[in-house]
Amino acid sequence: QPNALYLTIPAKQQEVVVRFYPISQDRAETIHVIHKFVANQKYTFKMYRDRSKHAGSLLNVSVPDPLCVDLQQGQRTIRRFCRPYDALTGLGEFVEQKI
Repeated sequence: QPNALYLTIPAKQQEVVVRFYPISQDRAETIHVIHKFVANQKYTFKMYRDRSKHAGSLLNVSVPDPLCVDLQQGQRTIRRFCRPYDALTGLGEFVEQKI
């Protein structure tokens, strides 16, 4: 991965702040995650657009896809956070989703 960043942190509960640049270097998306990290494990944060919700009326399908971040431990997704689009402000908060 061309812009991967690697970090080593102590194994305990930590707050990690990750800044993603999914569109351009001028616009950052930031997520704060508090997680109890385990020793000798590899964790990966992956940001993506959830394009699976295209159904229903024209109004429903015209809303931008939610922006999601998966926290993976090894190859398994252990937590998922998505930020839905808010029609009033255009912004939303990252909310943890049930996996």
